[in-house]
Amino acid sequence: PSFPRPPPKPPDAEFDFKPDSEEEIPVVMNDRDEFDVSND
Repeated sequence: PSFPRPPPKPPDAEFDFKPDSEEEIPVVMNDRDEFDVSND
């Protein structure tokens, strides 16, 4: 009875983290690329 409760929570957190992490990675990478070009 304690197992069926945790499984439904992890999938929700992973889905929320996937879109957030994927969008944050390109944004940070783009910001870093622009800074590198300016330094050159």
